[in-house]
Amino acid sequence: MKAAGAWKLGFVALGFSAAFLGYNWVVMKVGLRYSQPFTFAALRTFFGALSMFLLLAVLRRPMKPKALGVTVVFGLL
Repeated sequence: MKAAGAWKLGFVALGFSAAFLGYNWVVMKVGLRYSQPFTFAALRTFFGALSMFLLLAVLRRPMKPKALGVTVVFGLL
């Protein structure tokens, strides 16, 4: 991919990310009508992690990070 194409692809990804996160705020406001904040956050985290593990399994990627020490350090920050 040429450098100009990479820039365009980056801006498109940034736009999709902003739109997705912006709409997610609306979904969270509606979801908080029906549950307590801690319960909502716990369920959101649980289902997010579950979907990531399922995606890793479908793509047949290893679940262990390549740089475990660096991952632990960044996870504790």
